[in-house]
Amino acid sequence: MVKIKVIAPIVVLAVLGVYLAAVLLRDGDKELQLTPQELVPVPRQQVAGTKVGTGWSANDNPAEAVQEAVRLALGPDDQEAPDMAIVFASSGSDLKKIAAQLKARFGDKTYFFGGTSDSRGVMTDKGLVRAAKKAYDRDAMEGKTALAIMTLTSQDIVFGVGSAGFAEHPSIQEAAQGALAKAIKRAGKSLTEPP
Repeated sequence: MVKIKVIAPIVVLAVLGVYLAAVLLRDGDKELQLTPQELVPVPRQQVAGTKVGTGWSANDNPAEAVQEAVRLALGPDDQEAPDMAIVFASSGSDLKKIAAQLKARFGDKTYFFGGTSDSRGVMTDKGLVRAAKKAYDRDAMEGKTALAIMTLTSQDIVFGVGSAGFAEHPSIQEAAQGALAKAIKRAGKSLTEPP
């Protein structure tokens, strides 16, 4: 009789725990999905002569995705090219077309730093921009992409970007040194100046 009194509450708690877990996991599909058309661009943040903007797009067309993301980051009326743009696209995106669109939009004034993210989407300051609903499901991901951009313009910061291929250098450390040297040179500084 004592065993039943001890086991019964444990069974009830276990059943309740399984039920709550099922309810919580079922609601996990109701995630926030950002779409540029639904959100009004907010004015870029300004701190001591520095302007920062963020934008995103879930458009599968690289040209349209870049236009949407840039419009959100800079605002609809701002045509000024930023000093620096940090760009991340979901894996599977056409990076060459995205880079060409950004270069055409901003010219040589803007430095770019970018890469790819997870195949399911990209993260922004407003939340996740979802590209694919299911993780790593080839059929669910096919043709679905997302793009995020952060633009920076500053009177107080000097930007420089550099890259180096591992195959061009005898070690990873020397490749890193080569990339750093290119970034410093592009910023118009000397290797002896502290950043």
